[in-house]
This record gives sequence, structure tokens and C-alpha cells, in this order.
Amino acid sequence: MAPVFAADLIDQQWFQMKYGDDPRWAVPVWNDQSWQKVHLNLVPPSGDILWPRTRVKLAPEHLDGTHPIGLHFSAMASHEIYWDGVLIGSGGRPGRTAREEIPGPIQTHYLVPGRLATIGEHEVAVRSSAHHRHFVPRTGYWTMLIGDYDRLVDLGRRTTMVSMISLSGMVLVAIFALLLFLIDRGDRSYLLLCLLAVVSAVLLIAEGWRNLFGYTYNYHLIRLAIITGLTALLSLLLLFFMMARFPGLSRRIFLLLAVAGFAGSLTVPGWDVKALLVFVTGLALSLAWTIRAVLQRRRGSILAIAGLFVTSAVLIWEPWLFADVNLYFGIDFLLLCLLAAHVLQVKQVKAEREEARIKSARLEIELLKKHIQPHYLMNTLTAMAEWMEQEPKEAVKMIEALSEEFRILSDVSHRSLIPLRDELRLCFAHLEIMSRRKALEYELLTYQIDLEAMIPPALIHTLVENAVIHNKPEASHVQFQLTAKRQDGFIVYTFLAPTAPSTGPVAEPTDGTGFRYIKARLQESYGANWMFHSGADANLWITELKIPHAK
Repeated sequence: MAPVFAADLIDQQWFQMKYGDDPRWAVPVWNDQSWQKVHLNLVPPSGDILWPRTRVKLAPEHLDGTHPIGLHFSAMASHEIYWDGVLIGSGGRPGRTAREEIPGPIQTHYLVPGRLATIGEHEVAVRSSAHHRHFVPRTGYWTMLIGDYDRLVDLGRRTTMVSMISLSGMVLVAIFALLLFLIDRGDRSYLLLCLLAVVSAVLLIAEGWRNLFGYTYNYHLIRLAIITGLTALLSLLLLFFMMARFPGLSRRIFLLLAVAGFAGSLTVPGWDVKALLVFVTGLALSLAWTIRAVLQRRRGSILAIAGLFVTSAVLIWEPWLFADVNLYFGIDFLLLCLLAAHVLQVKQVKAEREEARIKSARLEIELLKKHIQPHYLMNTLTAMAEWMEQEPKEAVKMIEALSEEFRILSDVSHRSLIPLRDELRLCFAHLEIMSRRKALEYELLTYQIDLEAMIPPALIHTLVENAVIHNKPEASHVQFQLTAKRQDGFIVYTFLAPTAPSTGPVAEPTDGTGFRYIKARLQESYGANWMFHSGADANLWITELKIPHAK
């Protein structure tokens, strides 16, 4: 049986195999030609002791006189290994039943005595059993390598230590993101980035545990389940971070797709395949979400998509080696891209918020001026003068309503957020004044409103004021409506104002003082995390306002 050479190591693949137990099967002269010939990776599971046998030919290039020959064996099995009939090592204790067997190491190395490691052909026999796997793997016997003992010992560790270099990057990103979160607790995406880096580091340690520390094979299923679970958590956190960093609609759809993709991946045979498909699912959904952010020209999306594309390219390049080394350097690069994009975006948002704060202060003054302008006061005072002569009680109510409006406006105008309860009081006071001035009945109806929800001051008041100014009612009773609904961590407020059907809607231009004030206040309080839209639909003027939910 000719061995397959891999560099200066012999990678033994084919074996003669027989079930049962006979100590004579270890001797090199035993005739095994009638035994089943099988590839090591295709050895079927068995409830009995299994004897694989193979012949190894040592050539002069394998023996330089300075380095001893070693044998590396990796399998989910307890084993005894015989070289030319001599026991050179054992892992655990093979047995014909689970009670008799003691689980052996998942992988191990044995030194071949110098007297046995001679040029020529040698017989290697393995007495093994596997009663403690706890599942039926696609491959239970993996590798037998023969060659330089020191190189065999370092082979797996060297690969793992290379991947461990990326651990420092993950730890640094986790610490930096955590510090940023502690400074700005209102931005939960920092916390998500920290968790993403921590889970990546734990996954790296779990993946490298086999080569660095080893374990008996009965714990292999636990390690595989941990790796798959951590991979699913990593993929989900990546998607959550992208959603938090670039908010948008369809979050539930993406989450449902993620859950469906994870569930489908777990039904596929093979734990390595499960973990790979789980990661591909999360990566693909994160890519799709971020591509949309790039098309919308969201800040920081270019760096984020660059990190995702590099990670995807590494995955496509070597998918089956991805989880051993490449995954972690790809994740390191991705984390650095996400952190850099996040920091740059926060810097820009803070600058814009400061600009919006200054702008909203100026607009606040303009808004106050608008309420005390001569035209507004003159009309109101003229109406009061008439009522003082004809209906003194109505005049008193008018004075009280005007006083209430100015008092509330003065109290809230300098604050960044106020309870919706105060905002509605301001609206009701204004509608009472305008109802008396125009001899109409203005009414604001509210539905599903949380009175304790926080909102920038005078937003709804500005919409009400615009609706009264531009509305040309045909009836003596005019109703406005304000509704609210929660949507993926946001509150969507919808304001409806009737318009005259004969003339069509007439609205304030989008660059008018009122709308500019609303947008500046939103920018100051929420950065880019808001939506404002106003337009006509049939005989209604509809305004939608979407802001993060906060109390």
C-alpha cells in the first residue's frame, strides 16, 4: 500500500479494516488482505472494537539522524497504536462497550523509538473504539501523519497561534467600544460593537482550544455546539449592529430571514457546514442591509461595506479553512472598519447637532417673535376689545388662553425635549385662542398617545398652527387628528388636517420658518435618526414624524 507524501510528512490515508478484537492483529506478519480497504475519513461508526492497519514506508529523506520520527493521530476514538507490533502509545482505553472504554484525546503525538524508525516498510496497527461520541459524525477518524516529531507537535499549534494574533485586535476594539459606550450610554451601537468583538474573541479561543489545550473526544460534541452557537450569536450581533448603525425599515423581515436561515443551516449534516452556513447567512443579510445604506449615502456605510466585502472575499477564497485562520483576520479588519466608521460618523453627527442647536436657537427666537408679532397680537387684542364690551366673560377666557399659551411656550422653548403632555397643552391653548378669534370650533383629537413620551418642543404646535393658518374650512367645526404607533424602537406620529376640496391643499413651503424649525429641532435631538414628511392626499394634508422612542 503506497503512502501519500505531503512535503516531508507522510499523510496516511488508506487502511485495511476489521471489526473485532484479537491481539495477533497487531503483529506485522498478519495477513490482512481479506480485510475491508477504506479511506481513513470514511471509516463507519461501530459498536465494537475496530482495527485499522496500514503500511508506511520510511525513505532516507525522512531520517536525517538528528530529528526523531513521530506519529500524529487525530480521531474521535480511544486508541492503542502499534508500530511493527510494538505499542508506541495509547489514548484512553479501547473497549467493546461504553462501560469498558475510557475516552481518549481528540488528537495526540507519539514518538517512534529509534530502533523501530528505520528505512523501509513498517506496519502500523490501531486498536480503537468510539462509544462516547454522543452523535454520528460524517467523519470520525481524521488524520494519521508520520514524520519529524517536533514538526508534528508544532503543526497544529503553529496554525492556531497565527490566528491568535488577531485576538489582540478583538480585545482592543472591545475595550475601546466599551469605553465609548460608558461615555455615551445613549448610543447602544457602541455596546453592540463591544459585544461583537468579545464574541469574536471567545469564538477564536473555542476554535483554537483543540490545538492549544486538547480534550478527550467525548467533549468534542460540546465544543462543536459551542462554536456553532457562538457563530450564530456573532452573525446576529453583526446584523443588529448594522441595523443600529444604519436605521431603516424592514428590520423584522431581516430578523425573520436570519432566524429562518439559521434554522435551515442547523438541519444540514456536519457541524463545520452548519457553522459555515450560519455565518454566511448573517454576513449576507448584513451585506444586504449595508448596501442599502450605501445607496442611501448614509455616513460611515462605505467603510462598513469595505469590511464586509473583505470578509466575504476571504470566505469565498478558502471556505473550508475560513474558520481556522482567515475568519479571525477578516473579523479583525471588519471590526476596525466598523469602529472607524462609527467614530467618524459620531464626530460628524456631533458637529451637525451643534450646528442644529445653534440653528434651532435662532429659529426658537423666530418662533417666539412669530407669536408676539404685531399682526398676531393686534388681531387677538382687537377681538378681546370687542368681547370686553359685548361678552366680558369670553374676553376673560381669551386672556387666560393667551396667557396659558405664552406661559407654556416660554417654559418649554429652551428645552431640548419635553413630555408630550406639555406639547398638547400648548396646542389646545392655541386652538382655543384661534377658535374664539375666528368664531370656529377647532378641535385636536388624539389616538394611542403616550403622554409621557418625550418630544422636541413646539413640533406638534407648529403643525397645528400651520394647519389653522392655511386651512380654509367650509364647516364651522374643524377637526385635526394626531395618532401614534410604535415601530421597531421608533414612534411614528401622524397629523391629519382637512383641506378645502374646491381649492385643493395649500401648505407652507418646505423651506418656511415652521418646517425649518421642525427639522432643526429633530436634527439637534436625534442627529440623522429621524424622518419627516408632509404632503396632500385627497382632502387631507398628512404629516408623518418618526423619532426614536424615549421617555
